[in-house]
Amino acid sequence: AARTIGLAGGTGTSVTGAGVTNSGTIIAGGGPVTVNAGTGTLTNTAVTGLISNNGSGNTINLTGDKMALAGTITGGSGAVNIGNSTLSDAIILGAVGDTTAATLELSNAELNTISTTGVLTVGAAAQTGATTISAALTPTTTGGLTIINQTGGIAVNQVVTLGTGDLTLNADGGTGLAGAITDNGSGKLVATSGNLTLTANGGIGALAANPLHIGTVGGTLSATNS
Repeated sequence: AARTIGLAGGTGTSVTGAGVTNSGTIIAGGGPVTVNAGTGTLTNTAVTGLISNNGSGNTINLTGDKMALAGTITGGSGAVNIGNSTLSDAIILGAVGDTTAATLELSNAELNTISTTGVLTVGAAAQTGATTISAALTPTTTGGLTIINQTGGIAVNQVVTLGTGDLTLNADGGTGLAGAITDNGSGKLVATSGNLTLTANGGIGALAANPLHIGTVGGTLSATNS
C-alpha cells in the first residue's frame, strides 16, 4: 500500500538515498521538501506518487542524476528546484526516456507534472554540464521558469513557450564565468505574458550564423552578455 512520509503540518521533510522511488506521498507544510536520489534515479510514480508542500510557500528540492517523473508534484506558491547530483553532468530538456549516460533527461510531460505559482528552476548556479533544449517545451507551471548553469552553456535547439510567468535563462550562474546561450537555428524563446531575461558570458546567439530567435514577450526583454 502507498505510504506517507512527513506531515502536512510538519517542519520539513527530507528523503535521501542512492535512488528514490516514491509511490506514496512525501509532504510537509511548515518547511522545505527535499528528495535527493544522489547518483541514482528519482522516480515519482504515476497515479499514486505525490510530492507536495501542502499548498504552502516552502521550497521543493528534487535532486538526482536521473529522474522519472510521472506522479504529481504540487508546489503551492513555493519554488520548485530540479537538478543533477553530479554537477558536471548534462541536462536535456524535451528528451523522452533516459538513454544518455551522465545526463538528466526530462520530457515536456515530466516538467508538466509540476505545478506551482512559484518559480520552477532547472539546473543550478554551480552546474558545469551543458543544458540542451532538444524538443518543444510548453511548461504549464504558472510561476515562471528559470534554466540555469554555470559554464556548460544553454543550447536553445527547439521552441520554449511559457504561457504565464517570467522566462529566465542564465548561462553563467551569476558568477561571470564563461557560459553561452546558443541557437541551432530551430530554437525560439516565447514568454507570452511575462518577462524574458537572458544572462551569459560568452555570447547570446551568433549574429551571422545562428542568432537567438525571440518570439512574443509580454513584458520586458533583458539580455546581458558580460
